[in-house]
Amino acid sequence: MENLNKRQLEFVRLLLEEKEYRSIQYFAQKLEVSDKTLQEDLKTIRGELKLYGAGILAKTGKGILADEGIRHNMDLLNHLHAGNQPRKWNSSERRNNILKNLLLHSGTATSVQKLSDSYYVGKASIVNDLKYVEEWIAPYHLSLVKNKKGTQIAGREKDIREAITAVIHLDEVTLQNLLEIFQPEEIAFVEALLEDLKLDTSDIYYKNLLTHILICIQRVRSGRKVRTAQRETVFSAKAARQYQRAENISAKIKERYGINIGEDETFYIYQYISSLGTVDETPGWVGESDSKSDEVAAVLTEYMTDILDMEVRNEDMLLQGLMMHIRPLLNRLEYNIKIANPLLEEMQMSYPQMVGICQIVCGMICERYGLKEISLDEIANIATYYQTLMVKQTSLVNVLVVCHSGYGTSQLLSARLQQEFPNFNILDVIPSRKLSSFDLKQADLVISTVPVDVAAVPYLVVSSFLTNRDISAIRNNVYLLEQRVKINYGLLESLLPGGHITFGNWNGARERGRKICEAYLLPQCLAVVWKGRKDKTEVFLTIDRDNKMLRLDLLPGKAEEQKELFRELYRLSLEEVNLRTLIQCRSQEEVQKYLRQGVCKK
Repeated sequence: MENLNKRQLEFVRLLLEEKEYRSIQYFAQKLEVSDKTLQEDLKTIRGELKLYGAGILAKTGKGILADEGIRHNMDLLNHLHAGNQPRKWNSSERRNNILKNLLLHSGTATSVQKLSDSYYVGKASIVNDLKYVEEWIAPYHLSLVKNKKGTQIAGREKDIREAITAVIHLDEVTLQNLLEIFQPEEIAFVEALLEDLKLDTSDIYYKNLLTHILICIQRVRSGRKVRTAQRETVFSAKAARQYQRAENISAKIKERYGINIGEDETFYIYQYISSLGTVDETPGWVGESDSKSDEVAAVLTEYMTDILDMEVRNEDMLLQGLMMHIRPLLNRLEYNIKIANPLLEEMQMSYPQMVGICQIVCGMICERYGLKEISLDEIANIATYYQTLMVKQTSLVNVLVVCHSGYGTSQLLSARLQQEFPNFNILDVIPSRKLSSFDLKQADLVISTVPVDVAAVPYLVVSSFLTNRDISAIRNNVYLLEQRVKINYGLLESLLPGGHITFGNWNGARERGRKICEAYLLPQCLAVVWKGRKDKTEVFLTIDRDNKMLRLDLLPGKAEEQKELFRELYRLSLEEVNLRTLIQCRSQEEVQKYLRQGVCKK
């Protein structure tokens, strides 16, 4: 059996699992190879099995089956199960592993045949995997080179390292996925290096720096160094305390591994350290005073609080934290340092509107100050400050909880509401049959687990167990309660005349946005800000609800109307009922009427 490759051994194991005849196509599908490949494998396997007095039975129209000689030959079975069992990869795992290895061993060519043998799948599957790799690395300015030597990834060392970091961050950075690439003693060594920085090991910046230094050591030991720094830039940085820390790290790497990583690599580490969000004495924006970052933070906050109708008085601690966040953020933008935010998906699920409006405002800030684009990972971090501010400023809300019986799960719902919303004053928990006798003048909001007939106050129907979707809907409605005397869409309505309405053109809207606009996605709404004129803003809004679509092309607005326009878009994105109402409109006049009236007033 020593002459069989991994795929052929796996084929024999699959045969042993079957108690009845199976077709070649059945096994080919499991092994992700062609029928022709398995037919050739079958010839080789039969030749090996003869040495053990065993074989494979075949019946026309039925398929193949392992004979009893295989099942009862202990010597043969021991050979089959000797050593480690080959890992079974699903297609996604296989592609990511191929991607990771091609990046880690860039400059070393492999072949489709080698990869096919390693993962015991057909060449066609590997070719498709390499297409995936080629598309994945393209945003990092890397290419997949295929020639007589084989296949390998080519590009700048800095871009390769950025891609390696991204591969590690395909899942949240944990010790386990670092151990898949680096040795335990290497990780422990770098962790000891970082103790001087006094970072919280759960901090995302710590994980990014840890990953960066591990990659640096691995690449330099392989003879691949970064060469990007300008001499005058390095010289000016040497006086900084953070550069001295970077030099200390470089010296300890040399002491441990006997390699001199060089000035450029040291400067690269310095860039990461100066871009951390929690190291003391974090320097300001590169080449500028801290006043630049303070100004960016102040203007960002002015936009966000105006759009969200929030006050910033008596919030000095929160704003100071934001300013301390913006300073290293500007360094990261300057140095093209990307961070992976493990909370991004959770933020997008829990606070999609806040992340969306923050993305829009960050785009405007970048244009105003000539900054590079801020990633969604960074934006989600910024959004947490304003979501915290909003929660702190929410007034007391009087809530009536209505359930089918008023007992059991209703008490659980009440407890969950108080846990998630500290500003809720639960007036009572009552069965639905008693709702008509309750004085609703006391209530700001009714939350029910069953449909109820309530017109006097806003109400929501939720699950007894309060899902994440329920929590998000409640948050939106609480914000709208605060805004109820102000809710209208007058600016949207005024910008609609002269424009037009298109139905069912979602893909067209996306394509247009890709070509001429800066596009931002709010839940249910695609708001696109056209940067074509300095003193004007053009927006078209596409609403997609329940497989029904509506696109509104708006007239150019004045620059000073931007905040009000985004305020209205933000409110609209919160209101499920209003979005559904607008989707039902079939004329421009009908849309304008609803917008003018505030759609469905609370």
